[in-house]
Amino acid sequence: MLLELVVENYAVVERLRVHFHAGLNLMTGETGSGKSIVVDALGLLLGRVAIAPVLIKIRPLNVVLGAAVLMAITTYSVLQVSDPKMAAIAVFCAGLAMAPVFPTTLAVLANIFQQGTATAIGFTITCGFTGLTVSSPIIGWLSGTDPNGLGTGLMVLPIFSIVIVGITLLLLRSKAVPDGSAIGSRATAPIS
Repeated sequence: MLLELVVENYAVVERLRVHFHAGLNLMTGETGSGKSIVVDALGLLLGRVAIAPVLIKIRPLNVVLGAAVLMAITTYSVLQVSDPKMAAIAVFCAGLAMAPVFPTTLAVLANIFQQGTATAIGFTITCGFTGLTVSSPIIGWLSGTDPNGLGTGLMVLPIFSIVIVGITLLLLRSKAVPDGSAIGSRATAPIS
């Protein structure tokens, strides 16, 4: 059983310690209080530990594509189930699906931008943190003041997962992305 989660230097969190107890644990708080950051950090941790040995052997774009499809399915599933246990399972699976996307996207960028890799990765990290920062207010705005509107706002998650699927399919069809066979591998041919 997970007893404690310590999050350091992740997104906007400098240091956060969360204690868990036996049974159901709930996190509540205002927008921007860090609930999503805790869930994201836990999903990243579990996802990386569970699937890193497998993912390291797969072409990065295929990892992003598979993860994005699973993200779309699991985040949509979270919005469709009414049983709290099933919802918890769906949220956990969504976290596992999301785990490889960001680090693998960085590997894809390293393959694409062999000149200026640091700039490309820095830009991507900035975009990722910006997305994390603005997603809660956007979801809140879409949800409105009606508590039942939260499902409408949260539809942003599967919709953006589908957008990632589309972009990844375009990249897989293009010749601009070297065929790195594994995460962190680089193509030896220059990109024209």
